[in-house]
Amino acid sequence: MPAYRDEDVLQVFWDGPFDLAVVFGHSGFNHMGDCWKKFQDNVPDWATIRDPFRDLSGDPHEIGDRRWMTFVGPRKNNGLTDEQIHEALDSSLSWAHQQGLTNVITNGIQDSDRGTTTEQKDASDTRRAQLIRKLAVRYEAESDLQITLTSLDGQYNRIAD
Repeated sequence: MPAYRDEDVLQVFWDGPFDLAVVFGHSGFNHMGDCWKKFQDNVPDWATIRDPFRDLSGDPHEIGDRRWMTFVGPRKNNGLTDEQIHEALDSSLSWAHQQGLTNVITNGIQDSDRGTTTEQKDASDTRRAQLIRKLAVRYEAESDLQITLTSLDGQYNRIAD
């Protein structure tokens, strides 16, 4: 079963025993810009990067001995569809398993179609957190990964069993 945290994915990754961080978002939304500014000094080569979701998006980047980060930026409406979440996590977690990595942290991202009312947005965010949790449970069982899900707003702890 995945672990749940209510913290900045970048800082938790840096301070923790994680092999891979799959970081979703963009620097102008959901406090990720502030989190990035605090984090980027940890990796001297990244000191001038303003937007990791644009400049580092795609393949994993090694930041230390067997420590990797992957950045996945948003598409439509600052989010991703369910299919895009599946694709990003499948690609990243399959890669981690092939590399022999075992401890992964991710934060997830909102759906690209959240609705317009507060109730619709809340329901969409809960559904998205449940989907990511379900995928994490499956990947843990299939590939012996240990996955931690974290969000600054406590989304995963609200749906935890």
